[in-house]
Amino acid sequence: IKNPQIKIYEFILGIDVPPFELRDKQDMIFQCSNHYPEINSHILARWCKNNRITALFAGPVSKNYEQHFFNEIDYKYTFYLGQIREEEKIKILKQTKVYAGLWSHPINGPTLGVKQALAYNCSIFSTPMGVMPEVIKNGINGYLIQNENDFVNAWANRDVPSQLECHNTASNYSTEKMAGSFKKVINEIING
Repeated sequence: IKNPQIKIYEFILGIDVPPFELRDKQDMIFQCSNHYPEINSHILARWCKNNRITALFAGPVSKNYEQHFFNEIDYKYTFYLGQIREEEKIKILKQTKVYAGLWSHPINGPTLGVKQALAYNCSIFSTPMGVMPEVIKNGINGYLIQNENDFVNAWANRDVPSQLECHNTASNYSTEKMAGSFKKVINEIING
């Protein structure tokens, strides 16, 4: 039962967005997250293997997901790096063309990984779940994909999204912009 007396405030933590710098990017996909069934990392890995696309995966893998996930890691096209430090993550983001997330559940805001990837000029391949259709514009800063055919088409056009557009999208989630929205929410709570 919804209570009209209760307001839910949502704000997204900002990121530090470095100054724009055109980067020499490698043809590879990166996914750094907690890996569990709803993230569909195993599907992304399978699509990469099927199409001979290099993909790097990092982050913890939930126990109930290990078999599905590791069955798709072949260390020829798909590589699991384990848990990596922030510095290593940034280094990979600076080098890779695409950051991917195949969420099967709605997400309320871009994940930290998506925001950081955009800040380092990576285009995003994402399922059209939750807020992602508001963030990702096909051919501008990434592609919304729903199946392997969409994925293959997006990969074939991976050089179309602009590094500058990706970076500009990240600027919408900068610490400065998010601090302003946070102050607005606090003022609304205090002043009604």
